[in-house]
Amino acid sequence: MAALTLRVSRLSGQTCEVQAAAAWTVADLRRAAEAELGGLSQIVRESGEILADASALSDVGVKHMETVVGLARQPQLVSNSCGHALSMSDGRVFTRGEDPSSRYLLPGHLCDVRKLVANNAAFAALKGDGSVQTWGDTTAGGDSEAVQSMLKNVKELHATWLAFAALREDGVVVCWGSPHFGADASAVQEQLTGVHQICAASRSFGAIRQDGSVVAWGDGFYGGDCSMVEEQLSNVQQLVGSDSAFAARRDDGTVVTWGNHGGDSSLVRGELYAVRRLYSAGDAFAGLREDGSVVTWGQPRRGGDSHQVQSQLRNVQDIKSTEANFAAILEDGSVIPWGRLSVFQDDGSILPDGSVITWGDSAFGADSTSVQSELRHIRGLVASHAAFAAVTAEGSVVSWGDPSCGGDCSKILDELVDVVELLGSDSVFAALRSNGSAIVWGGENCEATVHGGPRSPTDVAT
Repeated sequence: MAALTLRVSRLSGQTCEVQAAAAWTVADLRRAAEAELGGLSQIVRESGEILADASALSDVGVKHMETVVGLARQPQLVSNSCGHALSMSDGRVFTRGEDPSSRYLLPGHLCDVRKLVANNAAFAALKGDGSVQTWGDTTAGGDSEAVQSMLKNVKELHATWLAFAALREDGVVVCWGSPHFGADASAVQEQLTGVHQICAASRSFGAIRQDGSVVAWGDGFYGGDCSMVEEQLSNVQQLVGSDSAFAARRDDGTVVTWGNHGGDSSLVRGELYAVRRLYSAGDAFAGLREDGSVVTWGQPRRGGDSHQVQSQLRNVQDIKSTEANFAAILEDGSVIPWGRLSVFQDDGSILPDGSVITWGDSAFGADSTSVQSELRHIRGLVASHAAFAAVTAEGSVVSWGDPSCGGDCSKILDELVDVVELLGSDSVFAALRSNGSAIVWGGENCEATVHGGPRSPTDVAT
């Protein structure tokens, strides 16, 4: 293939032209476009086809002067008991261990990260070239040396509590970490080809194959064994995992379930039809039906019992969920919550005037009375496991809830200025500032860390 010129456009409308050499891969094109457009995670054709980074331009059939779309890299923040990892939209990556004396090694060089994933004790980073880098507790997947040769051309990463699974471009699945939490897929390894979607429960994984069938592995009590319903698992379009069960939506709108809590849907079997989307929260599931109604099952305290609000669940447009509850967004923009109401990520609602209301368990950030006077002109709100943080129109930050989850930022208020974006994770928050730096606070030690600052495009952070 002769050299060609390609137009790379962001969704914002910003466009550049790239002179591509004959031997280039899609990754080469993406990196060249980043010099003018900033961080890009993927290249997509206008038809919607995602071009794999490892593919040669000659193989994917792009044409001279064709316009392709560069998807902007989004900042990501993940955390667990070992520390946190933060990737910026410009490609910089920062990590920190929770305990400086920890035996867990942090990555020495980490850049061009497409996706960050954390389980309870380890981290995995999917890089732009389809490779994977891991760190953290070696028994939980922090050491991937045994499978590193197979971690090529990876397009998705997923995690149970103590294991990881990678889906490659060729539909093959690679697992590592604790064998008791889904890392041992030997019993179904021959079936783990032609896979196009993976999802995780706490101790098991499930996968949809190209033919619409489903494979599950891991702890059988937690959904890792679907043999009892295998004959029903055909033409599956969506697979969702809770802590200990799975639910599969078929192309006719019916639902098949298996596993522990939420795995038995017999009490609502007659209502599980015309379902257009499935959601999970802890040990419960919710199905949004075509007529805008909602059906729930599983652990009542985790949102499996919605009878108290069932009469209000009409004209539902979407459902949000976290570990212990659900909230339905209605057509008129109102929100109907149910479940334990303790760690719901959208417990705080931003009203049209920029004020915030909260509800639920005060131990998990629902009591905002101490900062209510400051919750005005809010333009962004994020949550951790048990706290909230809000950014104001002026770029300052207000947080409340459990200090070990980022609920107290009083010691760093002078630094939390000119904030353009907030990110939340399990135990820490990150404030991205206009000068290119980031401040992360929370965690077991309730400490704050400043990452980065003004930089040139060639700088790499570790």
